[in-house]
Amino acid sequence: MEGMGNDHWQKRNAIDIRRSRSRNSVLLTISVAACNVDKWIEPCLQSFADYRFLGRVEVFVIDDGGTDRTMEIAKIYADKIPGIFTLVHKENEGWGSTVMYSIRHAHGRYLRIVDGDDLVDTDALEAELRILEQTDVDMIYTPHIEFSDDSDGSLIERKECGWTDPELRQGSFLLNEVVDHMQLCMHNSAFRASILRQHVDLPGNCYYTDNNFMFEAVHHSKTVYLLPQYVYLYRKGRPGQSTSQENFRSHLKDYKEVIEEMIQYLGENGLITRVETDTPTDRRIVLNLAGMVMDQFGRELCLGPNGKYGEDLHHFNELIHCISPLLINMKWKCKTMTIMLQFLGYRVTSYLVKEYNLFRKRY
Repeated sequence: MEGMGNDHWQKRNAIDIRRSRSRNSVLLTISVAACNVDKWIEPCLQSFADYRFLGRVEVFVIDDGGTDRTMEIAKIYADKIPGIFTLVHKENEGWGSTVMYSIRHAHGRYLRIVDGDDLVDTDALEAELRILEQTDVDMIYTPHIEFSDDSDGSLIERKECGWTDPELRQGSFLLNEVVDHMQLCMHNSAFRASILRQHVDLPGNCYYTDNNFMFEAVHHSKTVYLLPQYVYLYRKGRPGQSTSQENFRSHLKDYKEVIEEMIQYLGENGLITRVETDTPTDRRIVLNLAGMVMDQFGRELCLGPNGKYGEDLHHFNELIHCISPLLINMKWKCKTMTIMLQFLGYRVTSYLVKEYNLFRKRY
């Protein structure tokens, strides 16, 4: 393992690992869901294997009932650097259960989620830690890199995301002042752990609950620090990824359940009926949910004819109605979809949605 020579870490262990056991000094807890990712887990863990993180970062590597060599590889890192890595073995209960474990057991003042097939930029994370030492905000916002690579690790594609708006600039802000310029996703965010413990509750055995996590965490955050450091490196296009069309087809029910749970959550917190008069953050949350509904129905159409588009359309209309009758843009898209299905049929509409990427804008 490159960068983990025995001599280097043995010399540091005598002093630094004792220091790292002081839980009060931990700035950041990293939650790594590590279920059957043995092909990618080593670069993930290597990105945290830095002596600068001792005493400041704890990494929970959580085995969610995996069956491959992921935890065998992770144990090498935990044995070398116990001051950073902690291994957790549990039954398979889904991605949300790994996040909830980390929230409940975190010693860090802040928590960030990193999937086991992704990684971080080590120097960018160090820059984030320096900010965490100085700030007391609810949320840290950093842009991320999307990339794809081939089987030998050679880079195929790289794209910078989350810092394209010219209005973004480094510093502390009220979230309401800048939320409309941010890309709200887990890859761009770390949150105060106390907020997560008090307000976030994710279901188990369900895909796509990162959406629940973001909605609940953002809703209860008031302040944010914007940092132009590309901390998170998000690997796209790997087999079995939850965002793939194949997986979406298999877990469409989960996606619908997530949307319905968020509609219920927003309704219980009074966000839907107040969307026109409430804060920019709350309006953004509702618009993001509306975008998810559009995304769901667009993806369903892309899956091709299945003989039940009438049922799907009815469900889609119900969700749009639940979100808010005031979302004029969403209602226009809903009407457009209805007309297309009525006059063009499911097959033609499916083709047009897939070919021209219709109705897929994220808010």
